[in-house]
Amino acid sequence: MCRAEDRARCRRTPSPHKTRRVSGPRSASRCLRRTWTTRRSTAPQWGRCTGSRMAARRNAKKDDLLTEAKKDIVLRQLLPAAIKLHAERLSVRPVRGPIRMPYDGLQVCNTFTIPPWHHTIGVSGADLILYVNALPTDGALAWADMCVTLEDGRPFAGAVNIDPNGMTATNRFVAYAAHEIGHVLGFSFDGLSRFNMFSKVSNVRGKKEVWVISSPRVKALARQYHNCPTLEGMELEDEGGEGVHWHHWKGRNAMGELMAPGVAYTYYSAFTLAAFEDMGVYRANYSMAEPLRWGNNSGCGLMENKCFVNGHTDYPELFCTQPSNKERLLCTYDRLSLGKCVLRNHGEPFHRSFSTLMIH
Repeated sequence: MCRAEDRARCRRTPSPHKTRRVSGPRSASRCLRRTWTTRRSTAPQWGRCTGSRMAARRNAKKDDLLTEAKKDIVLRQLLPAAIKLHAERLSVRPVRGPIRMPYDGLQVCNTFTIPPWHHTIGVSGADLILYVNALPTDGALAWADMCVTLEDGRPFAGAVNIDPNGMTATNRFVAYAAHEIGHVLGFSFDGLSRFNMFSKVSNVRGKKEVWVISSPRVKALARQYHNCPTLEGMELEDEGGEGVHWHHWKGRNAMGELMAPGVAYTYYSAFTLAAFEDMGVYRANYSMAEPLRWGNNSGCGLMENKCFVNGHTDYPELFCTQPSNKERLLCTYDRLSLGKCVLRNHGEPFHRSFSTLMIH
């Protein structure tokens, strides 16, 4: 277990937290206490753990082993850097007195090693407890879930697993860890629905309905950012299977955002800050928001229409139509680097709902 002096320093808002009661399923933020465990557990397959979908552990390979060097990477590099990303941007009311972990209803946290004194004496001086593991899993480099919330719904404890295979001390893995901690902080369908932040919108790009985060700050920001006054909110991902859909921003609409699926490069944008603040348990520091360029000032068409119609797109800076090779590199949408246009031919036709590059 990490020592107290290893915890990330975070800011606090002045007013004290008035509740101490703990309820079963949930999670939270501020100075984070980390507990390391090497106990075996069954791990979920996708970026967010769900109790109903558990991934098959593969037979251990050399790269799957948690070496002392990899353990040091997690505890001294990845987690501190990932925690700092949230601590610089989110504040919470400090909790008074020790919080005792319940014995029951901890969901996936029950598969982690919880120190006995967390149940008896309780934990003081922390805003969030992370139980961290490093087990090899199929399908996801990392996953996380909430386990405990306070009476006001604020997350207080959660579990994070980082696959040791290929683990490196790079910004990419810091982004993975920060993304998963974001789920523990409440960015998930279960977490956000507790604060009544969702709406259904009908007939979007030919779909019967989509889910959007329609809370006040998110809706206002979506309209301003996209220059579309009719948007009802920011759309959630509806593809990718359990653990992905409804737990992330729609990747098609928020490419590169920290809480979009498929973390390749990430921006901790004002959208995620607004979602956290609309929960009512966090205060966001918008001066630390990172600029998200994808679809900015696109108008309503990007959100309402398909990427391609008859092989044509109204947004060629975002969507490509000609595959590239080593001799044909293209500017990325943000014009900060060179990239490739990757198109694939499939032997069988897609269902019509997945036509056009599987992006709607």
